[in-house]
Amino acid sequence: MRFDENLRNLRKEKDYSQEYLAERLGVTRQTISKWENGTAMPDLKKLIELADFFETSMDDLLGLDYKTMNPKQNFAESGGNDYNGAEAVLANRYTNDLINRASNRMNSKTKGLSILLAFVAIGLAISVIFISGTISTLQSQISGLHNSISYLQQNNQDSNHYDDEEEYYVEVKVLRVNPKTPYIIQAEFKYAPTSYPKNSSIYYLLPKKDGGVERIEAVDNNGDFVAKADIDLSLDKPVYFVLDDGKNIIKQEVYIDPSDIYGHVSYVCQYEIVEKKNSYTFSTNFDSIIQWYITDYATVQSADLVVRADSKEVYRNTLKQSAFKEDDSSLFCDFQVPDFTIEDLKKPKEIDIYIEFKLDKNIVCKAHLEHNKPMYYTEESMEEVLSQSYTEYVFLDGDKTITVNGIN
Repeated sequence: MRFDENLRNLRKEKDYSQEYLAERLGVTRQTISKWENGTAMPDLKKLIELADFFETSMDDLLGLDYKTMNPKQNFAESGGNDYNGAEAVLANRYTNDLINRASNRMNSKTKGLSILLAFVAIGLAISVIFISGTISTLQSQISGLHNSISYLQQNNQDSNHYDDEEEYYVEVKVLRVNPKTPYIIQAEFKYAPTSYPKNSSIYYLLPKKDGGVERIEAVDNNGDFVAKADIDLSLDKPVYFVLDDGKNIIKQEVYIDPSDIYGHVSYVCQYEIVEKKNSYTFSTNFDSIIQWYITDYATVQSADLVVRADSKEVYRNTLKQSAFKEDDSSLFCDFQVPDFTIEDLKKPKEIDIYIEFKLDKNIVCKAHLEHNKPMYYTEESMEEVLSQSYTEYVFLDGDKTITVNGIN
């Protein structure tokens, strides 16, 4: 499996939320989400922290199965003209990632030396893969490269120097939710750099309904660059943070997660389905409690467990709120999730199980649950037929229905 799949599986095996993992690693929840959906990769330091945190090896975390690989044999059989492409791509990816992060933030004199170091590191990485088939020496080479670049940065600071951050962290604060159109929010964006190039322009690009973008300038407020804007989440397009120093332009997507605004499922159960003569039994394989995280902008009114087979609703049950309480019970609302059986259900091709949370302001959240598909669908492994969880928010605006996907 790939790194993003491994990370997601390791987190769920431990029953850790993305918020908890982000707190332990000192990053944002959005960063964890980007790692798990494959849109971003952690740097080497965070990879090592992740491996230590989950008590696993770097090889297993990155999906390198050396039990079934023999790089020495592969190299010999190819007459010395071939190597394992997966490891080479991985080596290039992480080495280039470190170089790109550093070179984008250094002046032209330093860039030349860092690029030279990159080629040396890539050559060493591939040589190590040829000879030993392990990644430990590769890690050492990349670590040495990273230290060299850090040294160059520390000794070449000038007006064009940026901090070596993993990402340009932009704080997003919701100021107001429109009661009539709750998918439109007023948000405040704040960028608080420790240092930045002088005479830089910092602004945001907001999506518009006509397909264009609106530019909103950030205002310097005692070192914090602040901008306020109305965001239409139904457009399902990103907001971009832009830093322009006249020579380099940094453009980075700012994630606005609807679940942080309207609430979300903090603990998700998983269903196991067993079929017997058109009778289907649904059983939770962990706890029978599902937990809803409460926010200041929406209130849960009810929760229904719903099953749809081939897009037709075949089961609905209103859930009872659990009497279980925690120390921080004011932040959560717990519901009891039952085991149940559906009779006379002819072999459906698709089954969807979700909790339908009805909120105020005409908002419905559908938290789709993980479940295994009955085995007659496929001969593949259970892992490959496991339905993944995801969340969507449905807004009722008069006669219109607007759906916004959550970040999962």
